[in-house]
Formats: sequence, C-alpha cells, structure tokens
Amino acid sequence: MSQPENPGRRNFIKVTTYAGVGLSLGFQLSACSDDAEDNQAFTPNAWLTIFPDNRVQIAISKVEMGQGILTAIPILIAEELEVDWSKVEVELAEASSKYGSMYTGGSKSIRNLWSPLRKAGATARELLIGAAANQWKVATSECYAKEGKVWNKQSGQQITFGELTEAAKNVAVPDKVTLKQPNEFNLIGKPVKHLDAADKVTGAAQFGIDVELPGLKFAAIKHAPVFGTRLQSVDESKIAGLSGVQKVVKLEKAVAVVADSYWQAQRALDKLLITWTESTREKLSTAQIRTDLQQLVNQKGELVKQNGTIVSTGKELEINAEYSAAFQAHAPMETVNCTVHVHDDGCDIWAPTQHPVAAQAEARENLNSGVGYWASKMLRKIGVSDNVRVFPTLVGGGFGRRLKQDYVAEAVIIAKQVDFPVKLIWSREEDIQHDFYRPFSYHKIAAKIDEQQNIIDWQHHAAGASKGLVAGSALSMPYSMAHQSLYFSHKNHGVPIGSWRSIASSHNAFVTECFIDEIAHSLKVDPLEFRLKLVANNRAKLVLENVARIAQWQQRENSGRALGIALYPCFGSYIAMVVEAKVDDADELNIDNIYCVADVGIVVNSDTVKAQIEGGIIFALNATVKHSIEIEQGRVKESNFDDYSMLRINEIPPIHINIINSSEKPGGVGEIAVPPLAPAVANAYFAATGKRLRNIPFL
Repeated sequence: MSQPENPGRRNFIKVTTYAGVGLSLGFQLSACSDDAEDNQAFTPNAWLTIFPDNRVQIAISKVEMGQGILTAIPILIAEELEVDWSKVEVELAEASSKYGSMYTGGSKSIRNLWSPLRKAGATARELLIGAAANQWKVATSECYAKEGKVWNKQSGQQITFGELTEAAKNVAVPDKVTLKQPNEFNLIGKPVKHLDAADKVTGAAQFGIDVELPGLKFAAIKHAPVFGTRLQSVDESKIAGLSGVQKVVKLEKAVAVVADSYWQAQRALDKLLITWTESTREKLSTAQIRTDLQQLVNQKGELVKQNGTIVSTGKELEINAEYSAAFQAHAPMETVNCTVHVHDDGCDIWAPTQHPVAAQAEARENLNSGVGYWASKMLRKIGVSDNVRVFPTLVGGGFGRRLKQDYVAEAVIIAKQVDFPVKLIWSREEDIQHDFYRPFSYHKIAAKIDEQQNIIDWQHHAAGASKGLVAGSALSMPYSMAHQSLYFSHKNHGVPIGSWRSIASSHNAFVTECFIDEIAHSLKVDPLEFRLKLVANNRAKLVLENVARIAQWQQRENSGRALGIALYPCFGSYIAMVVEAKVDDADELNIDNIYCVADVGIVVNSDTVKAQIEGGIIFALNATVKHSIEIEQGRVKESNFDDYSMLRINEIPPIHINIINSSEKPGGVGEIAVPPLAPAVANAYFAATGKRLRNIPFL
C-alpha cells in the first residue's frame, strides 16, 4: 500500500506565478525531510516546469558523465508525476551556490535524491489533480493522473497537464503526498532509453571539448615535467612570426600557446625552448616510494579506528601478509579542457567538471587578485552578482579527475591576457603525465584465528600520502570479527593524488578479500564457505550465494576450472564476483569469464545499472592486468595509450551480471564494480597456480 509523505511544504516546494511560463515548482533538495524547520528561509535549488504544450522540463545540479543521471533523475520525478515520458526534458543548471555544492561523485546522486525528487513529482501531481477537481467541481479522490493527463473516474473526462498549468498555480501545496510502492512503478526498474542518447549518436550533444563561440581561439599547454619544478624561462625565437600564433602565456608551472587552431598552438608549443627550475625530487622513483612505505607499515603507526575486544587463549593461528597498489591515472576519453571568455561584463566558463561551484570559486580566485577578489566577495554577500558564470557541459568521463579544478584556473589565467574566448585543451600526454593519481599504497594485515575458525583479531596497517584516500573504508568489511584495528602511516612524496573511481575501496577490497582468501586456505576451508560463515549481513550473504550459483562454484574441481571469489559492500550496495581463469605454459593469466551479482537496492534504470557495472569491471580489469603509472627520475614515465595501454574489445572476457531484486533504498552503482575485481582475479590465479599475487597491477 502506498504511504503518505510530508513534503515539508514551507521548506520544500514553491510554486512560481510567472505568466505564460506554465507551472514551475522550485524545490529544496536539502530541506525535504519531515523534520526540517519551518522557519528556515526557502531558496529552491532545483526546478520542475510543466509548460502549456505539455512539455516537462527538469533543471537540476548534477553532472552527466556517462552514468545516466540525466535520465535517472527525470525517471524519479516522472514516476510520481504520471507524465508522458516522451514529453520529459532535462537541462544542466548553471553553476550557483543556491544549488548547493553541485558535486557529482561518490555514487551519491540517486542515493541522495531518491526521496526528494519523488516527493517533488508527487506534489506536482497533486497540484494538477487539485486544479482538475476544482474545474469539474468534484473531490480530488474522484480524479487520478496518468500519462500526462488528469482523469475523472466517474465521467471519464480528461484534461492534459498543459491545460491545467495556470489553474494549478492557485492550488494550495498539499501537506502530505502519497508515494508509490515498488509494485506500482511504471518507469522505475525498467530499461529506459537515455534521454541524451540520440544527441550523442548524432553528435549534437555538447561536451566541453565541443564548445564553439564566435572568435574562439585555442590554447595548448605544457607543464613542468618533474614534480616540484617551476617555469624558469621561455625562448620564443623559433615561433616568431609563425602563422596563427596569438600569444605565449607563462604560468607558474606551465607554458601555454594561444593560436587560431589547436594544432597550430600545439606545434608552436613544441618549438619553444623551455627551461625549468631544478627539483629535489629528480631522483624519485616508484621503487623508492614502495621501499619507504614498506618500512612504515613495519613500524608503529597512528591508530585510526578499532572495534571490539580481543579475547585470546594463546592458541590462535596467526597469519600476516603485505600488499601494495600502484599509482593509476584516470585517463578519461575526453582529455581535460575548459573554454573561458573574459569580457567587460564578466567571465563566462564552459567546463566539463564534476564540481561546477568549485570551478566557479577557482575561476573567481584566479580572475581577481587582492582588492578585486575581496570586492567581488562583498558584492555577492549583498546580492550583487560578479557575473562569473560557469556552464557545465556533458563530461566525457570523470572517474574523480574532474573534481579538481586546476584546468579551470589555467584557462581563466590564459583568457585574462587576451580579448577573445579561449578553449584550453590538454594533450593526451599532458592528461596522463599531470593527473591527480590514485595514490600508491602499501598494506600489512595480521590476523588471529581461534580453534573454531573465528577471526578474533584483525590488524590493518596502511601507508601512503593520504589517510582518507589510502585508509578510508579499510574496515568496511561485511564479516563478523571480535576485534578490528586500523593503523595509518603518512608519507607524501609530492606526487599529485586525488579521488579515483571507488576511492580507497579500489585497493582496500583487494587487500582484505585476498587476505580473507589466504586465511581460508590456511585453514583448509572452502573460500566461499569461510566467507558465508563470517558474513553478518543478509544482503551480503545473498549476493555471495547467487554469484556462486551462477558461476557453478561447487562444480569447479570436477570441471578443472580455477575460480576466485570476492565480496565487498560499498556506496550503499553489495557486490560479489567470481573470476574464472587459467594460466598457460608461459605463466600468462587468461580470464575466461567474470560473474557478478549485485544488490543495489531498488533499481532505477535496469539498463544503466548493468552498463555501469560492466563499465566498472572493465575499468578495474585495466588497472588490474594492463597498466599503472610508474615514476622514474621524478616524473611520470607513461605518456599515452602506447605505454599506458587499454584492453581491446577482443581482450574483454564474457561478463555475466545478475542484479538482485531488492526493496532496499537505492545504493550506488557507478563505482561498486571496481573494488572486487582485482581480488577475484588474484584469488583465481592462486586457484590455478598455488601462487599469491599481492601487488596490483599483475604485470
């Protein structure tokens, strides 16, 4: 049975009354809970507009980077609104603090918006039903909405939403709305075609790199190659009089050339004689980083967290192992880019960013200096715009890289020095060699297991450049243990690091799931049965049992198949994988099949969920068996896809995905498939060879 929900109307919904616009509802995503304070000032940060021609437009503050959010968001609204799906449109909102952070990452969008968007749709539905009921002079209970119309149950009369928009403005926002139960869904959980699919196929979709403006020029950039170096001097003599070149711009750690075309700019940039300062990191290498971090995990570290109590009899089996995870680049299909036009009326920015408000702040900081920056800040405080506008575009792959706004700052600095719009494009080499990488991490785990095969003590010591990016989620395991402790040792070698798809879960799942496997084999226990014995969560147990079933785990020994298993809960979801592999006479690992079962809660768009999981598996497989970032002589060794290679389509094994039919609230999807892949591969390799792989990637 459907349940009534309180939209908290003073803090959640506002109906606008602009003549001729239709019915426009502003709603506040951060203040839609039932316990929101009624005396808070109401500032809408998302908009739903129903036009007289029956179009439904949704403007919202999330970024589309292939995860399908521009379809998932309207599905949530349309499900409750009962609108004709073909009439739904979505537009990306301009960056503004009124939208909150506008941050897109951490697989949070649907998790955070699941309730407020459905309440917004249900509220709009009730306003339209109320308008129709008033017109027919019947009770609202005698009306219902379906396919963009309100119907009279008794007479069979119908009125389109578009015809009701003006009248609906005069209907009081309801105190409570009724949300559907899962068995009533028409759109949620179904395979729905992406609203932007046709534009992407035809080339009409605008990514950052596609932005075109009158008088647009292009900038190519070269950054200091060694970590810690800065620009010292530039000899421009070899490009003097070169056709199309507009300007050479010197930045603190880079040089850019502005020209009529990108290739003119890049060719001129390659001809410059650039001198960089010296750096203390010129001898830095991955080998040195590994050695330093390995030493740290064998010393005393900072106690980050501990749970439970150790009850020891002195007869426990003690096991320990050390693991490492390499630097990884993001390498999205669309390289870093940004278009900026600084003009008399302000500054306009078009950016494929995961954080538009942060991009706006970065632009302001680099556009103004000293008094100008503070004057801009004070004007905004009194409600006067400084006209620094950020227009988010579609993003050709993010994976966490575009949470950083360094490229926006560079584009603004360059555009300040010319009187025309400039599009800054990083080459693939710059994109790979000047990324914010997944940090190198080193781990040591020790465990004690009692005579009943229970883990009574689990100690994880992690070392790296960032506590959050290295040790975060390290104890997020679905297993019962008497005592757990997490230690961390910090050492920053000066290599830029940042969020990478699934953040710290990408390496902590590898570490913990490989070690769980090692414990099981030390006890001579089936790895699946050992996990099932330890699992303390029904959702985790269900995905384990189901992945074992579809992979035919129990029949593996009779069939001679080498299987590895892994389980991991993350981003509000549960996921388990089995990898089937073999090793040839040259000790080369060959993966024959990948089986995956996930419980992501209620599925919003089934096609998108499977596509995201499949994409996550391939992303993780690349980082497991194909590539890594290596540091030599203080710089990144890799530069393009010839030495930071990607799997070809013929190298991708069959992937079998099963989604649990769940009634739980939606969990994350875009990142969950990355963590369990590497340990499942490593455990399959052990099953095939009896040898452990403890360092990823396995190259």
